Amino acid sequence: MAWPVIGKSFTPAEFAEYVRGLKWDGEFRPIGIAIHNTASPSLAQRPNGLTRQHIANLEAYYKGLGWGGGPHLFVDDKVIWVFNPLTQRGTHSPSWNGTHIGIECLGDYDCESFTTGRGRLVRNNAVAAVAALNKALGFKA
Repeated sequence: MAWPVIGKSFTPAEFAEYVRGLKWDGEFRPIGIAIHNTASPSLAQRPNGLTRQHIANLEAYYKGLGWGGGPHLFVDDKVIWVFNPLTQRGTHSPSWNGTHIGIECLGDYDCESFTTGRGRLVRNNAVAAVAALNKALGFKA
C-alpha cells in the first residue's frame, strides 16, 4: 500500500535531486512512464496551480475509491508534486499500474493548449520530471 502520499512539491531542479536519492530496490521496479492529463480539474479551474489542500483532497478522493495509491506525480505550471511514493506501485492506469510511473499533468488538453501559455509550462515541468526519472532509472528517451 502506498498510503500516505508524499505530498511535497519540487521545482524541476529540486525534483531531479530528490529522484537521485531514491532507490528502486523493492518489489516495484518501473519499466516506463505513463503520462495522462487530469482533464478535471483543468488549468482554468486551478488558476494558481495545485495547492497542498488540492493534494490532500486528491488523497481523500483516491482513498474514497478504495485505491491503494494514486498517480506518482501531479505536474502543474509551477511545480512537480510527488503524490504516490515513486518507489512503490501507483494507481493511475489499469494497464500500467504495476509497471509504470504515472504522471498526471494538470489541464484539459482537449480544449486547453499544451504548447502555449500555462499548458506549455506544465509540459516543460513534465518533460523535466521525465528526464530526471529516465536518468535515475536508466531509460532511453
